[in-house]
Amino acid sequence: MQKRKKIAFIESWPNLAFSAEREFLKRFLISCSAIDVDCRVVVTSDEINDYNPDVVLCSHEFSRKITGHPTLGVMWSPPEFFENDPYRLKSIMSYDGYLVGSSKVAQFLDDLWFSTGTNKLRSSFRFLPSSPKSSLSVKELRSLFYAGVHWDGARHNGLFSRLSQKKVLDVYGPKESWSDFAEAHRGTIPLDGKSMFNRICESGVALAVHKAAHRRANTPSMRLFEAASVGASIISDNIPFAREVFGDTIHIIDSGDLNGAGDEILHILDGILTNPKIELERAAAAREIFERDWSLDVLIPKVLEFSEDVSEAEGFTRRPVRNLSKRSSGGSKKGSDLVSIIVRTGGRNIDFLKRSLNSLYLQSYRPLEAVVVDYKGRDDVKDLCSLVGGSDDPEFNVTYLTSPNNGFRSTPILKGATAARGGFIGLLDDDDTIHTNCIATLINRAHESKKKFVYGGVVKFHEDGDFVTAPNFNGPLGEIIEERRELHFFDPFNRDRFFNLDNFIQSNTWICDRKTFLNSCQQADPELEVAEDVYFYGCVLQSNEPAFTYRVASQWHWRSGEDVNSMTGVGQDVWGRCANRVKGRWKFFDENFQWDSLPYNAWSGAEEDEDPAIKKSLRIDNPIVPTDSFVSDYSARGFAASPEGDGIWITERNASIRFGCIASREFGVKINFIPFYAPGAERVVLHVSCTGAEDLTFPVMDGNASEIFLEIQGNAHEEMEMQFSFNCMHSPQELGISDDARMLGIFVRSIELVELGLPGSATPRTIPLEEGGGKAVAELSAADVVNYDREFARRYSVETVDGVPESFVWMGMDENFPISVELPEGGPLSVSVRIAFFVDMNVFEAFHVKVDGRLYDRRVTEVVEVGGMKFRDVVFVFDAVGEGEVRIELCSPLTRQPAFRGDPRALSVSISKINLTRDILKFDRELASQ
Repeated sequence: MQKRKKIAFIESWPNLAFSAEREFLKRFLISCSAIDVDCRVVVTSDEINDYNPDVVLCSHEFSRKITGHPTLGVMWSPPEFFENDPYRLKSIMSYDGYLVGSSKVAQFLDDLWFSTGTNKLRSSFRFLPSSPKSSLSVKELRSLFYAGVHWDGARHNGLFSRLSQKKVLDVYGPKESWSDFAEAHRGTIPLDGKSMFNRICESGVALAVHKAAHRRANTPSMRLFEAASVGASIISDNIPFAREVFGDTIHIIDSGDLNGAGDEILHILDGILTNPKIELERAAAAREIFERDWSLDVLIPKVLEFSEDVSEAEGFTRRPVRNLSKRSSGGSKKGSDLVSIIVRTGGRNIDFLKRSLNSLYLQSYRPLEAVVVDYKGRDDVKDLCSLVGGSDDPEFNVTYLTSPNNGFRSTPILKGATAARGGFIGLLDDDDTIHTNCIATLINRAHESKKKFVYGGVVKFHEDGDFVTAPNFNGPLGEIIEERRELHFFDPFNRDRFFNLDNFIQSNTWICDRKTFLNSCQQADPELEVAEDVYFYGCVLQSNEPAFTYRVASQWHWRSGEDVNSMTGVGQDVWGRCANRVKGRWKFFDENFQWDSLPYNAWSGAEEDEDPAIKKSLRIDNPIVPTDSFVSDYSARGFAASPEGDGIWITERNASIRFGCIASREFGVKINFIPFYAPGAERVVLHVSCTGAEDLTFPVMDGNASEIFLEIQGNAHEEMEMQFSFNCMHSPQELGISDDARMLGIFVRSIELVELGLPGSATPRTIPLEEGGGKAVAELSAADVVNYDREFARRYSVETVDGVPESFVWMGMDENFPISVELPEGGPLSVSVRIAFFVDMNVFEAFHVKVDGRLYDRRVTEVVEVGGMKFRDVVFVFDAVGEGEVRIELCSPLTRQPAFRGDPRALSVSISKINLTRDILKFDRELASQ
C-alpha cells in the first residue's frame, strides 16, 4: 500500500484573530482530505518535526526554513511588499524552492538569485490562494457579496461608500474594520473553510477587487476562486489574471480607479440581476474553468510532484554519486568522492555522540567517513564507533582515533584532518547535528563554484526551552509561541567582517579541500582552547575565496544554562588570550590590513596575565563614560574594542559589563544610549538586566537618544553585572546605509548611579506649586514623569514615536500613575494632561483622573493628529480642593497591542506632559464675592 504524502503548512500569523491565511489553510485541509493527502497546519518547528512531513509550505515570507525538511516558499504576494525588506528577503532565500504566483514573482526570483552563483527550483505552474471544489451552487442572484479583514484601512473606501449607499452590498469581516459602512455590514464569517461559500451563495454575485500592487504583480486573491467554485456571478477589477483565465465568463471593470468605479459596478450589477438565466450560465462556464485548472484539488498534486523535484535537487534523496574526480584536487578517485567529517568527543554524555553520528549516518550523500577523535580514550565511545561503523552500508565508515587530553580544542581537529581519507573534510561537534542534505548541498556547491572552502547556514536550537521571538508572532491574541529554533547565521561571505573576528561560519556548516586545509595551517597545532575553528578558517581564507551555499542544512544545539557550551563555559580571560594569539599568527597574512585596530567583540578581554576581577566601581555623580580603557576596565563583552565619539557600540546580541558600586542609600542605574534604528528592518527588542534589579524589556522605536532606569534592591552590591540582549541585530551594510559590516545594537553614552530620595523613603516626591503672576503652577515633562515615581520608572522609558517630535511614557493595563501635589491653600485645581495614542487603538475614552480618590469630569481642549498618533490635551477642573498634600491619579484601564507596529507590549495612552495650575487670584475673587 502506497504511503500517504504528508504536507505541513505553516500558519505564519498565529496571534491574529482574523487573517486571510487562516481561512485559506482551512480550505487547503479540506482539499487534502478530499484527494487523500495527509496535511497538518503547524506553527512551530517542534510541531513540524513531530509530524515529519514530506514537504513544508510557508504561507508568508516572515516564516523561515528552520527544520531539516524540504521547505517551499508560497510566493503569491507582490514583490514590492518585500523586495526592500532585509528580514523577509533572508527568509525567502532560506527556502529550498518556490511555488510561484505570477511571472512577475518569477522575474523577481530570477533577479534575486542572479548574482549568487547558484539557484533554486521554482514551480512551472502558478500556485495561488484558490479554493476546493464545492458541492454548493448559487441558485439565485440577489446582491453583491464582499468579504475581507480590511486591515489596511481606507483601501477602496470610495467604492464601498458608493455601493453601500445603494444598499446592494453585503460586506463581511471584523466590525471595527467596516465601521464606516455599518449599513452594509452583515457580520463576521467563521474562518472554517466552509461558511464563506454559504454566504456567497446567499448573495449570488461576488465582487473581486485587489490592491494596486496585486494588480501590478498579477497576483490575485482568494475572491475570484471562491466565487467561481460555487458558480457565483463575478465582477472583477482589471487584474490581468481575471481576463487571461476567465475571459468573458466574468465581468471585468474597465476603470483603473476603483474608488470611482461605483457607478460602473452598479450598472453591471443591474444587468446581472435583470438577466439571471444568462448570468448563471456564464457563471457555470467560469466554474468549469476553475474546477479544471485552478481548484486546490488540482493544484495540490502538482505541489507534491514539484516537492519531489525539489527534494532531489536539494539533496534530500539518496542517489548514486557522480564521478567528480576530475574536478577535485584530493587524492585518488575514491578519495575525491569521499567526504570525511571530524567529530570531536570525550567530555559529554554518550547520548550526544549517538545523536551526532546518527545525523551523519542519515546523510543522503555517499561515500562518507566519520572520523571520531576521542580526547579521553573512552571505551563506550570506541564501542559505539565499532557498532555504527559495522553497519550494512559499505559507503559509510567510522574511523576511531584518540587524541591527547591537553585542553586544546585545536588538537583533535588537526589530528582528524591528518588521518582523514576524504578529498573534502568538515567538522561536527558531538553535541550538534546536521540536516539530511547537509553534505550533499556543500559538495554540490563546491563543484558548482570550484571553490576549496564552502559553508552554509545554520539553525540555532535552544534545547533548554528558551523561546525565540519573531515579527509575525505578534498579535492581539497574545499567545506565547513556543518556538525554540531560529535562523541564526545565513550570511554571504564578507572578508572585512570575518577578519574582524565577527564569525558567521558555524563549525558544523562547512567543508574544505583536505590538502588545502593542511597546507594552509602548515599542519601545525596552534594549541588554542577556543577560537580554533575561526583560526583554521582564516588560515584557508587568507588565500582562498569561499562559496556560500545559500542553504540551511545544519543545527547548532544551544544550552544556555550549561557549561558544556564553550561560549559560556570558558572565562573571558581565555577568550582574550586566544584572540591575541590568533591575531599574532595571522599578523602578516595581509600587510595592508590594519590588524592592530581589530575590534575583538566578545573576545575582547584581559591580557594573559591580568586579573579578571572587578577593576572599576561606579559612584554617585561619577558616571561611566566610555574611554579607550572601557573594555578592560569593566570586563566588557559584546562591545566594540574602543569608543567612537562620545560612546561605544554594542556589537553582539548578548553583551555585558561588570563593575562595583559605592552607594550609602537606595539607588538605581540610569543608562543613556542611542539605538541603531533602521525603518523597515526587523523590529529590535532590547532586554536589560542588572544585579539586584528587575529586568526591563522594550522595543526600539527610533534612533533618538534614550534613557532607561533600573532600581536596585538593597543599599550595596560590591560586584554587579549588567547584561544586554537583543532579539536581533542589523548592520548598516546589510541595510544599505553604509559599508560598516558590524552588527549594531545600542550606542552606550553613559551609565550613571542615582540615589533615590532620603534614607528609608519609599514614597514619590511631592511637587510644590510655585506661586507667581497670580497663579501656582507646576509642569512635568515625559522625562520628569519617568523620574518622578520609581515604580513607574522601572517599567517605562521615554521615547519619541514614529518621527513625532514629542516624548512619551506609556501606561500599561490598570496602572495608575500617582502625583502628590502640595497646595498652599484650598481652592480649585486644574490638571491638564497631554496624552497621545495610536489612531487605530481607540483607547482614549477609558482614560480618567482621580483626585483623592474622587472621579471628575473632563473636557478636551485640543485634538491634533500627526503621523498615526493623536494628541489630546485633556483638562480636569477640580473644585474646592483642600490645602496641603493632594494625591492625583492618572488611570487607563484599557490597553491594546499595536501589532501593526511590531510592538509586543500591551499599551494604553502615553503621557507627554502634565500641567498643574491653580488660579489663586480667581479663587480669591470668588471668595470676596461671597
